[in-house]
Amino acid sequence: ASTLLYVSEIWSLRYLDALETVQCKFLKSLFYWPKCTPNYVVRLELGRSQVAAKVFNRVVNYWIKLRKLPENNLLKHCFRALCKLDSVCADVNYNWVSQVKCLAENGGDPEFFTTSDISYLIENRKNLLEKFNNNLLSVDLNRIINSNYLPFYRRVFNFKCFEPEDYIKFCTSFEKIRIVSQLRVANGDFLRFYIKGKMYIFKAEENCKLCNKVIAQNEMTTGRIWEEFRINCPWAFYYPSSTSTLAGPALFRQPPFYSGPVPLGFRYPPYLSCPSTALRLRERIPAYPIPCHE
Repeated sequence: ASTLLYVSEIWSLRYLDALETVQCKFLKSLFYWPKCTPNYVVRLELGRSQVAAKVFNRVVNYWIKLRKLPENNLLKHCFRALCKLDSVCADVNYNWVSQVKCLAENGGDPEFFTTSDISYLIENRKNLLEKFNNNLLSVDLNRIINSNYLPFYRRVFNFKCFEPEDYIKFCTSFEKIRIVSQLRVANGDFLRFYIKGKMYIFKAEENCKLCNKVIAQNEMTTGRIWEEFRINCPWAFYYPSSTSTLAGPALFRQPPFYSGPVPLGFRYPPYLSCPSTALRLRERIPAYPIPCHE
């Protein structure tokens, strides 16, 4: 981040979308997520704010610093010249002051970048940054609620502001965390995850590539995958429901590598009904039973 955002308060105001792409691409590659995973899902899943929020924080601090400079300072002369040009012709492409004001529209305090009162700037700095961050967060939350790509993601998202999902903070191997994250952000009709460099794919209405058994349509539809695998399954652990009896931390204390006898009233995910698939997966993910709520 220190390299990406170096002097970003000066040069990056026109390239915020490109900077956001850099952050999200890195995180997607780190967790082996599909490239088509929406950026807002990446940010909410990992509790990351947009790069624009970090840049805006730097801009506000630099703006206050410029206001504090003495009038005979060369940098202060350049700043005042840009302010005059902004009042005459606000060219967003070539005027830094115009770019700052355009970015600050999400802050909800237009007076902040027009007043020269230093005390006002210092007192309202924190409120301005909070408003800006909350506006960016509300946009991402609205996208989650109205998402067509991941219509069931909102059922497993914990809606905690600027905090990663609970499983991210578990003290366990990163490979386990990576697998769980891949299952959470996968599209409903297409499950793909990596285990020790090997890719496993499950699609609706397709034959199993190992035993050629047809996966029933009523078992692998979008909603069924979420209900059977990512919501009822301990892999999905935390999701916002008062009726949930699944303890998320238990996933990494003793489960998910449970290989003992199957307790009464438990069942396996639909795709594990395929013997060859279950046997092959058991080499790396020993079967963990799913509570039967019926």
